[in-house]
Amino acid sequence: IPMVGFAGRDAAAAVHDPLEATVLAASDGDDQLLIVSLDLLQLTAESVACIRQKISTATGVAPTSIALACSHTHYGPSVNDHDVDLVDSYRTHLSHVLAGVCREAMDRCQPARMGVDWGASDIGINRRELRDSRIVLGQNPSGPVDRSVGIARIDHANGQPIATVLNFACHPVSLGGRMAEISAGFPGKARRVVEEMTGTLSLYLQGACGDVNPIRMEHDHDAARSLGVRLGCEATRIWETIQVQDVHSVAFASKTIHLPGYRYDSQTNAENLQQELLRDIAVREKEGEQNSGPLWWARHRLEHVEAAIVSWQTDEALSAVEC
Repeated sequence: IPMVGFAGRDAAAAVHDPLEATVLAASDGDDQLLIVSLDLLQLTAESVACIRQKISTATGVAPTSIALACSHTHYGPSVNDHDVDLVDSYRTHLSHVLAGVCREAMDRCQPARMGVDWGASDIGINRRELRDSRIVLGQNPSGPVDRSVGIARIDHANGQPIATVLNFACHPVSLGGRMAEISAGFPGKARRVVEEMTGTLSLYLQGACGDVNPIRMEHDHDAARSLGVRLGCEATRIWETIQVQDVHSVAFASKTIHLPGYRYDSQTNAENLQQELLRDIAVREKEGEQNSGPLWWARHRLEHVEAAIVSWQTDEALSAVEC
């Protein structure tokens, strides 16, 4: 199956560790909530709406009370490509599996208490490095980084630990851009560490990772193992000291926001960049590049630049532009 997260990679050649979906179900008797964590890079709004509806049909939970959160692993399958048989089948199967898992989570709800606390981890580093008068993807120790590790501990009313929610912000890219083996990356390892040390099920929620990459990026699974162990141990340290308390109500809010598209300051600037990208692409293709990262990125940028130019000419709004 095609992988997603880096350009220029072949289809997945093997599975190093399994991808998981973890569900937290909560109810106060009146309102219900489902949080679904997925070992995937991302989902489109269309896919989210479809999955929410299938889960809602299976559980009775309103679609607006179902949160889907991707761990953002860069070593999972593509689920957004269309007209690719394996991807279409995977996407369809995924929605059915999630509906069943969520139904099971709702059926297994039990009286519980919860506590929350925070720690810190140094496994992330700002990736915007100034090198030779250019900003590149590298390491910038002085750049902003959110080191917060958030932990929610959920125990049964009788005191038996049930579940742990782990929140941290860092791109799961520790295996580098050439790895063609399916993996949940360091979030998966951190989750397993927490589960082994606490005896609970663990759900990983990716934070606003922005420009934060792991301090180790190597074409080797040991980097993900090491980072995951460090994060998982910090999470467990926090977990051990959390005091749980009764929770009397469940609340969930969902809001869609519309962001203005970036228009490159002027139509002239956009058209100049368009020509620059066209020349760059032509040179790369002439030199025999077919599926390289730089060629993919140039085409990706060109697509959005041309969309911006069209929006000027037709006065149409852009929902999002990424360059």
